[in-house]
Amino acid sequence: MNRWLKPASLMLLLGTAACGAAQAQFTLPPSPHPIDSMPAARHAASRSAPAVPNADACHMIINDFYFGTYTAGQSAVLLGTLGITIHCDTPMVVQLSVSPSANMPDFVSRAMKKVGGDDLLHYQLFTDWTRTRIWGDGSGQTSLLVLDTSDSDTANAFGSVGALQNVSAGDYVDDVTVTLEF
Repeated sequence: MNRWLKPASLMLLLGTAACGAAQAQFTLPPSPHPIDSMPAARHAASRSAPAVPNADACHMIINDFYFGTYTAGQSAVLLGTLGITIHCDTPMVVQLSVSPSANMPDFVSRAMKKVGGDDLLHYQLFTDWTRTRIWGDGSGQTSLLVLDTSDSDTANAFGSVGALQNVSAGDYVDDVTVTLEF
């Protein structure tokens, strides 16, 4: 089985009602054929990635992850969807895993950390639209994203930022690694 690792950054710009809207993005370095609606200057991740050894059979494109607007202390959970496109030379079943949050020790609790501060903004990534199966490495309480590339070349991951989080306005970031196994 081959593995392809891609570092990813999760970023949320948190504003208050007085400061205006905020948006989140989940970005990776671009692929040769990016699907991207956001200007390059807005990307948190590097615009170039090192060559990936042993990844000739498949490659992936991960679109930006938009949570939308979040206001500190809001009563509603903020939801988002992430599209992942997989291109394989030969149709096959692939598995996608994601690492724990860089700011928390496990998959069950993920958090973005305020840039230049200590505030944590809790979020989670899921493999299903009902947001009940936590996306991870398949261990413990986590699930893998599985895609049969002969049926489709797009998988979706789903995210949520918890409600009632009273954190200060600013930029919040987290780093995770997405692994494609084929």
